[in-house]
Amino acid sequence: MQQYPEKFQTIRNYFKSNCSCDDTFNSLNRGTAILETEEQLNYYLRSYGNMHEAKLQETFADLFEHFILENNTQLEIIDYACGQGLASIVLLNYIEEHFNYDINNLLKIKLIEPSTIALNRAECLLQQSATIECINKEFDDLTDYDIQTRDNTVKIHLFSNILDMEGVHFDIDHLSKLIYDTQQGVNYFVCVSAYGKDKLDDFQNSFQKLDSFKEIADCDDFCKKKSKWHIVYNIFKIDFDKIIKEKNNIERDTNAILLKNLQTALRKQAKRWY
Repeated sequence: MQQYPEKFQTIRNYFKSNCSCDDTFNSLNRGTAILETEEQLNYYLRSYGNMHEAKLQETFADLFEHFILENNTQLEIIDYACGQGLASIVLLNYIEEHFNYDINNLLKIKLIEPSTIALNRAECLLQQSATIECINKEFDDLTDYDIQTRDNTVKIHLFSNILDMEGVHFDIDHLSKLIYDTQQGVNYFVCVSAYGKDKLDDFQNSFQKLDSFKEIADCDDFCKKKSKWHIVYNIFKIDFDKIIKEKNNIERDTNAILLKNLQTALRKQAKRWY
């Protein structure tokens, strides 16, 4: 029987009490470093945890203004550069608080993270909530198989404070193509930035020309919970099944035209023979 994870603040309070070395704060590089020690994980929660949670809560509130989550909706979560799994935890805390959602319909959480120690903690914190698939890779090393999902589930793709690192840690074109080539059905993309909109917009623009693309919300403002925190996010939706149908229709029409042209050419050739 699956169950919701612990509350974010319960997790933060437990781990922040284990911080012992203030010098560790500098090694976090303002929250952008790939974390490599337990001490760094704990200090991240202590230093940035409250801000991280508040921003995500506001973002998810905007998401669910446009996404009505039914009790029996089958979900998959893909958490990119998941770190300790904080975005997935806040998402599930939000769902538990605001919906009568049966957690047993959450079929899988994919956790993608280059830091082994962070990935292990994320798996530990989320292992009772769904089947967990851990992918210990950089984005540029991901393959189609790594992010393959089911065709009959609703997917929520979480990008929390990672798209800012495009160009330094990964190639956004490679990531966008992987998603385009592998995803089916309805997909929601929740993209949160620590700095600004440029990288979020670059990623969104990779999909914006698709007919089934729908922009849901965006924000570049100050957090309602604490006005000194800058909050930046884009949320959009893509139904990849519509794209597949469009491709099939185009191929069908193209094949019909080619067949008609071939038949016409054969008739003309036959007249010449006789």
